[in-house]
Amino acid sequence: SLPVIDPGFLSWTMLFTCTISHPTVMFRKSAIDEIRGYDESIKCAEDYDLWLRMLEKDSRSILCLPFVGVWHRKHKHNNSVTNSLAQKKEANEARYRAICKKILSSPDDETDESLDIEHITALKDPATATSLDSINNAARLLMNMESTFLQKNDMC
Repeated sequence: SLPVIDPGFLSWTMLFTCTISHPTVMFRKSAIDEIRGYDESIKCAEDYDLWLRMLEKDSRSILCLPFVGVWHRKHKHNNSVTNSLAQKKEANEARYRAICKKILSSPDDETDESLDIEHITALKDPATATSLDSINNAARLLMNMESTFLQKNDMC
């Protein structure tokens, strides 16, 4: 079990949800340039995609400080509220790409039947699963993810 402040913990949790608040981030411009910056085709989950790609390059590239550095106020006019469906869709797609890259040699490799966007979405929100098979595949995917993640990041 990793402590919350371990970068490996952040890298793992980011595969399920965005745990980084953009105003709390400092980074070197060169680090962003190395991953080609923001993907301008993504309109509502561009930060999440950026962080996932940074972590893909180096799972320990983002550090967590053990204190609350900012309070984020949410209201009905927040972008995350007004564009929630688009943001959820784009976040699921970013999560899918990140998980595919963590597990497979390429996102086009179809060797794992549990690597389906529906099953990856079910990991985040089991209520979206359309069948028991989908839940079972999501569970198999989670076990595969854990094993692969630990091996690829030298955490065994």
